[in-house]
Amino acid sequence: MNAMIALMTSPLQHPVPQHLIVGSFDSPIPLWVFLIAAGATILATALYRPPARDGVMLPPPPPSQMFPMLVARLLALTGPIAVIWVIAQGLMGGSSIARVDVLFLWHAGWVVVPVLAALGLPIYPLIDPWRRLSLLLRRNASRELPDGPVAPARSGLVGVAAIIALELIWTGGRGGPALFVAVLIHGAWVVSGRLAASDPERWAAAHDPVLIVNRFLGDFSRRQLVGNPDAAQVQMRTRPTDTSCATTFALTSLLVGAVIYDGLSQTEVWFQLFGLPNSPVRAMILIVVVAVIGLLSLLAAQSNDAGERSTAEARARVVAGLRPVAIGYILAHYGPSILAAAPYWLVAVADPLQRGWNLFGLAYVASNLPPLPGLAVWGVQVGAVVGGHVAGIRAAHQLGLTDRRSQVATALLLVTLTMLTLWTLGQAVVASS
Repeated sequence: MNAMIALMTSPLQHPVPQHLIVGSFDSPIPLWVFLIAAGATILATALYRPPARDGVMLPPPPPSQMFPMLVARLLALTGPIAVIWVIAQGLMGGSSIARVDVLFLWHAGWVVVPVLAALGLPIYPLIDPWRRLSLLLRRNASRELPDGPVAPARSGLVGVAAIIALELIWTGGRGGPALFVAVLIHGAWVVSGRLAASDPERWAAAHDPVLIVNRFLGDFSRRQLVGNPDAAQVQMRTRPTDTSCATTFALTSLLVGAVIYDGLSQTEVWFQLFGLPNSPVRAMILIVVVAVIGLLSLLAAQSNDAGERSTAEARARVVAGLRPVAIGYILAHYGPSILAAAPYWLVAVADPLQRGWNLFGLAYVASNLPPLPGLAVWGVQVGAVVGGHVAGIRAAHQLGLTDRRSQVATALLLVTLTMLTLWTLGQAVVASS
């Protein structure tokens, strides 16, 4: 992520691993891969022919199915273990190359689990440790997960923005005291809100920023968990998506803009333009980037023929197009570094409290694992970006994108963002030596 950018100690610069959270992956996509991906993007956009029928054309939903309860029970233990481990490390101090706050919160919680939701495995409600704690404190509360769409509240949107700023501006994707305090603040907010709400599950779906992101990306697969996870009744089934409200539209611009900013802010061109600005300046630039993405999205939403569609329907169409694009960008930007950092989970188990231990010799095992093959990673990155682009075009058409002006505006928006993302993936990251 933005962890490689720090205050300069000398004027010399050199490339470092790209889009790094922790771990190492230093293999930006070469020019020939970029050209193939760019050509595929343009061809896919130009050759796509939607069905002639107007109106909403969503594919038939997959059948409902019971979620395996053994898996649900194991997942329910994961969240509390993660929080206890993070708090223990925060209180014990020490240092390690494998901090569990980074692994659990930035890697698993902010990237892996939401992407799994997008792929049809919405497991966060089972993992959520704050849900579990609130149920212990309020045993008579409803345990039924909300069925159907829930629009994010403004407070939830502010929470998503705060987490993005924490990652990109203040911590740079690293751990430490700021992340430790943020975990406690988030937990206090969610638990207190759940305890005060008449329907805690629906309140969390609208106000918990982590759950909001999981539900938003999970809408791509149209799968949700319903029922009571604590009574062997939880199942996965299809839900309608709520993409027309203003807060969902703002959430889309925020997530796409954050990934675009993250990629751009680590390139040599960016460094030549802005240098290594301090946190307030970086925050202002991030706001500008998100605002530009939001403005472009708004222009695309308002480009339909006069009077043909309502504002809500136009927003829904743009949101449907940008959601798979955001998923592809997240996979391409953060997937390689998360895979490269996988051995650090072994290091974390070997030294759980950052005391310099090497339990079971796992640290040696981690150091001997082979590096990621560059060609395979390039294929995953390009496939994620171009695949997200094609899925976005298709999703926009499924919601009734039929007038020519709307088709051109949405296609131009998606092509521009896709080309920009492919370009950033081909740049070596600049950091101080």
